Amino acid sequence: MVKRRSTLILPAWAFAWLAAPAMVSAQSAPVAPAAPMAPVMMTQGMMFAGIEVPDMDKAKAFYIDTIGLKIALQIGQPGSAVNEVALTFSGNAATGETMFFLVHHANGTAAQNHTIGAKVAFRVNDLNATIERVRKAGYKVLREPKAAPGGQGIIVASVSDPNGLLVELMQVGPGR
Repeated sequence: MVKRRSTLILPAWAFAWLAAPAMVSAQSAPVAPAAPMAPVMMTQGMMFAGIEVPDMDKAKAFYIDTIGLKIALQIGQPGSAVNEVALTFSGNAATGETMFFLVHHANGTAAQNHTIGAKVAFRVNDLNATIERVRKAGYKVLREPKAAPGGQGIIVASVSDPNGLLVELMQVGPGR
């Protein structure tokens, strides 16, 4: 006795329906799929942002000692061709926090070690205390703490880092 295989011929829409994640109950009948969907964006969040700095020690003093960030990752060593330091508030690169990189090129051109046209913002727990640390460390306060336009319980101040980069400091109200 020869065994024969059965061949099932399905219309084209059935393949799309079978391949799609279905929420089909035993009582529902197959329905032709709608027009093809746009690709799903796979972005989950921001990993890091960075600036190039002419003096790594001054930049670290500002962002670590004054703003309160901690070193989470160091790429290269002082004296390397490129020295990068990743900063977070926890000091842990594995938390998923957005990291803030400081990048210094040891033999870089002026353009490589100069940040222009950028602004960064950090959320802090106590804006007034942070502004006092900025002042005591000798950095420039550009805008005193005040409520952000539109309210929302956000207080904002602006300062200048050692390279003249605009840094906004924000305190978010309770429950935010």
